[in-house]
Amino acid sequence: MNIYVKILLLTFLTVTCLHLGRMFYILQGYGNDVLPHYPGKCQIVEGFTTSGAEDMTLLPDGKVIITSGLVGFGDYDFKKTIARGAIYLMDPTKGYTHVEQLTIEGWSEKEHFEPHGVHHWVHENKSVSIFIVLHMPETIGRFLYDGEKTLTLTKIYRNPEFMRNINSVFVTGEDSFFGTNLFNARYYTERVLHLLEQALAMPMGSVFYIKGGIGKFVAENLLLSNGIAGNDKYVYLLTKDAIQVYNRRVDNSLGLQKAIPVAIGVMDNINIDAEGDLWIGGMNSLLMTAEHLGNPALPCPSVALRVRDPQGQAVVESVLQDKHLLKCTSVALYTNKKLLMGTVRDQMLSCDVHYLTGK
Repeated sequence: MNIYVKILLLTFLTVTCLHLGRMFYILQGYGNDVLPHYPGKCQIVEGFTTSGAEDMTLLPDGKVIITSGLVGFGDYDFKKTIARGAIYLMDPTKGYTHVEQLTIEGWSEKEHFEPHGVHHWVHENKSVSIFIVLHMPETIGRFLYDGEKTLTLTKIYRNPEFMRNINSVFVTGEDSFFGTNLFNARYYTERVLHLLEQALAMPMGSVFYIKGGIGKFVAENLLLSNGIAGNDKYVYLLTKDAIQVYNRRVDNSLGLQKAIPVAIGVMDNINIDAEGDLWIGGMNSLLMTAEHLGNPALPCPSVALRVRDPQGQAVVESVLQDKHLLKCTSVALYTNKKLLMGTVRDQMLSCDVHYLTGK
């Protein structure tokens, strides 16, 4: 056999073995053993009539808006079935163990409603708009919240060039926001390309910025670009193995400041508390996460992380790990000495927090 052919074959086999090893590490979450611990007493939150509490946003008055009913996984046939997702409200004056479903006006009951990521914006007149990631098609809806029990649709953002496979949203104004594409190929309409992108662990995720309907990509070539949050100075992005910390420039372009390595299976959504600490919901194993999303009855270990001083030393702490109460935690939010944890397709948990380091 020609020496050059041998070299080519050896190179191909080497690259293939490296990729298979990388995929095994990514899927298994190697070394991420679950050591159950809790910050205090935990209770399952009641009041849901749909599955999951995928994301949540904390309003200035302490109320929490929660998305539920994400269904686009496994063998779900979106061509034959209309999703009936819902938005819920947790009112702290009524406690942290119950939610109420909000009424949605301006959205036909005959239309597919599958809410995912969520964030909010406070207008100059103190009214609040809720921005919600919606699927099939990929859009972001803006809803005016009346302060009680009603959301009214005021605008739908559609931009197929930039809104590919939306996961999360970080709102920066009454008509502007950053969004993440977990993948480039659309799960709903480009199944083969989507599966190929996953199988080869191709870094094709991205972050886009939309203002008044005009968009631009601000970060690309990312592996599993997931949760996003920020402020006037910084934007925090969750990817497969790291928290990306970006400087937010005046023109809303992003400059990577640093990456904080985090070795868990999947980091999903991110929230910032009143003191600037980051709170992250995640899962210990990507493989178990994928299996659970296809079959919600299967187990999926959960974790809640806190990151102190993200611009400085960035101390990452595991505040909760669990493999019994919750399956596949997608979000963690800290407020009023309570840790709230939501899931993709399971229940929601409310935990007392008796002690936090550095407090």
